Amino acid sequence: MHVRPALYADLPGILEIYNEAVLNTTATYDYEPRTLEHRLAWFEEHLKNDYPVFVSQIEQERIDVWSVLNLFQSRAGYHITTENSIHSAAVELG
Repeated sequence: MHVRPALYADLPGILEIYNEAVLNTTATYDYEPRTLEHRLAWFEEHLKNDYPVFVSQIEQERIDVWSVLNLFQSRAGYHITTENSIHSAAVELG
């Protein structure tokens, strides 16, 4: 497994994992899948604000896991806190 900072080229894989969770779980609290344009703006906002996005790959062809730090709360008392989200691709067992 190789963990590294996310690149623009990773956004389709990040989006695929995220949208799978939107459609099949309650983990995201989104009700509609996101678009690649939305994910691009999200990624650029994270880069601008120094909130890292990481990806992990078991095989080079696909993103298996991604992780991101997000602003936790905008209130002043939370200025040194973040929310860490980790999303993984579905894995078949058995």
